[in-house]
Amino acid sequence: MIEINTYLRLRKVLAEFKKGTFDFLIIIGSAGLGKTYNTRKVLGKKVCYINSSATALGLYLSGYENRDIPLWFDDVESLFEKDKMIGLLKQFCETTEIKNIQYNTSWDMEKSKDVPKYYETKSKVLMTSNSITRLQNRGVQSLLDRAIIINFKPSKQEITAYINRNFKSIYDKSILDSLQIDENFSLRDYIKKVQLKKAGLL
Repeated sequence: MIEINTYLRLRKVLAEFKKGTFDFLIIIGSAGLGKTYNTRKVLGKKVCYINSSATALGLYLSGYENRDIPLWFDDVESLFEKDKMIGLLKQFCETTEIKNIQYNTSWDMEKSKDVPKYYETKSKVLMTSNSITRLQNRGVQSLLDRAIIINFKPSKQEITAYINRNFKSIYDKSILDSLQIDENFSLRDYIKKVQLKKAGLL
């Protein structure tokens, strides 16, 4: 696991993923740090976004409809709770140029959805998550072994500097100063306090 501590480096890593440098990249970081926002800004629209509500069948269909397009799994902890999903994710996350994807089901996909039971794709995979669960699960261990894992851990000074640069329309020095007491405050904490103050509740 590689630790990075600045938003600039985070965006550089995401830019490398966009260029196709990484086959399978995982970015882990505490909630409310702007991982999703920065990922969306860097990757733009040329990515297939998949959130934690996806099913294995839904993933198979999305992968087919977006063959060769990068796949971005956001908030993946719950996906790792489903063994069938882990098995399918391992196929998408192979570190080979061409991935062979197969989903065994009694449902006739070819007849009802015009989707084959087997296809090939060159899609690269990015996962963003607050944490990685089920580490004792061998399927999860095998999946993680395929990945380059980045731990995004900005200091409170870095978070403060980010707010100073990017939150000018809602900048409030008194709120920012009050948050400095907490070693682990987030962008989300700042936004909520600004809203509470605006509503006269702070």
